[in-house]
This record gives sequence, structure tokens and C-alpha cells, in this order.
Amino acid sequence: MRNLVIALAALTGAVSAQAAPLMSAEWAKEACAYWNSDGPLTTDLFEKWNAHDKDHSGYKVIHMYRSDCGGPAKKVELTISIKDGKTMCTYGGAVQHSTLRSVDYQMGATTKRWMEWGKGQPNDIGMFDMAKLDFDKGSMTEAMQTMQPFKDFMVIAGRVAGTTAECK
Repeated sequence: MRNLVIALAALTGAVSAQAAPLMSAEWAKEACAYWNSDGPLTTDLFEKWNAHDKDHSGYKVIHMYRSDCGGPAKKVELTISIKDGKTMCTYGGAVQHSTLRSVDYQMGATTKRWMEWGKGQPNDIGMFDMAKLDFDKGSMTEAMQTMQPFKDFMVIAGRVAGTTAECK
């Protein structure tokens, strides 16, 4: 039994040591992989976003940040592309698109808020929660039209392991 406890403690330490800081480039890469495993984000979002592909580029950029850790100056990027009838994350990491278009998004919240949303289930998130999101760029109307998948996006901080003590 003692050996099992030691092994579990070592494993727990190894897992937490590997978690990247929340909203870091490393974390965004993991968030991209999570996106691609989430049904509402990959399938439910496709129809609405495809209809709003005003510039026919086939992708949207999402910049996200922790407002208490450098704010928009310390943002990361997810690039979401329309592929094979789905909205798939094709890039997660440091910002590659420094200039956002009218179809792109930038949003942030405090670390505490991201983590609160991440502890819940997407259906627990309501309009009041969305009002707590710093929605700097993007169509709030489009976000409202895609409410269910957007709720899945808001819980991402709790679904992708990330340390919160360090601002990166």
C-alpha cells in the first residue's frame, strides 16, 4: 500500500509539473487538441460559422488572454478552420495573426473567472457569465447565435490542464 501511495504521489507530481501556464503558447496547443475532440465545437459550430465566412477565407482566429496576467498584450491564438464539414482547430500557440479581421475574436477574463467557468458544465453558463467576458473584438451577435458551442469554448480552461500561479 505504501508503494502505491508513493507511486501515485510521483505520478501526480509528474502530471502537474508538465502542465503549462494557463493561456501560454504551450497551453494553447493543448487547447487546440481539446477543441478537436469536442463535438459542439467541431460540429455544432460549423453551420453558423460557415454562414459568417464573409471574406471566404475558411478560417477564424481567436485571441484569448488572462486579464490579470498582462491582458491582451499576453494573448494566445487559436486558428479555427472549416474542414470537411467541421470547425477544426488547425493552430494553437503564440499569436501568428497580429491584426484581427472583422470575422475574428479577441476575448479575455481574469484567471479566477476562466477557472470558475472551467469547473462547470457548458449548460451552467448563462448570459450573466458572458457579460463577465472581456469581449474586445468579434461579433457578439454571432456568439449569441452560436451560444451552445460558445459555452463549450468558455469551459476550455478547466478542460485543458494549466497552472494558474504563474503568468507567462
